[in-house]
Amino acid sequence: MYPFTRQLIKYKYQDYNSKLGMLILDVKGNYYSQVEKYASYYRRNEDLIVIELRWKYQI
Repeated sequence: MYPFTRQLIKYKYQDYNSKLGMLILDVKGNYYSQVEKYASYYRRNEDLIVIELRWKYQI
């Protein structure tokens, strides 16, 4: 899963109109940390939106 996720985050990450949007459901809560690292590496931190079960919305 990690290599596939990295590929999708990397895909045309510099092109605002062509980069991919994704919905990732992290049931266990351990996948998010790796996704956050990939987003940071490809300068997509501003694209990352986290919605938690505690009704807390984070940007």
